[in-house]
Amino acid sequence: KAEDLLASDAAIDRFVEQVGGSGGYGRVVMSANDVHFAFDSDVIHESQKRVANVVLRDLADDSDLKVRIDGYTCSIGPEDYNVGLSQRRANAVKNYLVDNGISSSRIVTKGHGEADPVADNNTRDGRAQNRRVEFTFFK
Repeated sequence: KAEDLLASDAAIDRFVEQVGGSGGYGRVVMSANDVHFAFDSDVIHESQKRVANVVLRDLADDSDLKVRIDGYTCSIGPEDYNVGLSQRRANAVKNYLVDNGISSSRIVTKGHGEADPVADNNTRDGRAQNRRVEFTFFK
């Protein structure tokens, strides 16, 4: 049941690993091209909210749909600081969704720091791509 999944990060992790989403939903990545997080920032720029608005619309259209928001950083800085920063990024997106009418009970966040980079942290562009938020939808 969704209530059980939302009660625990470990339950969400197991669910996502086992089924990868339900109802045709899967992972949607917000990256440097979609939501830009400047270095050491958790602020979503106004011009970059189009993907967040798509997520908002999908959640508004299906009241049974829930989302997990995973935040990431580039590799610059101490690991424990980056985990906190990535959590703040995920929370910033959650707050945006909540401020626009989505119940917080339908949203789970987790910060992963510099884990699972999608690009080379040795380049400026790569680091920008790694400063991202990913959505995983489930019911």
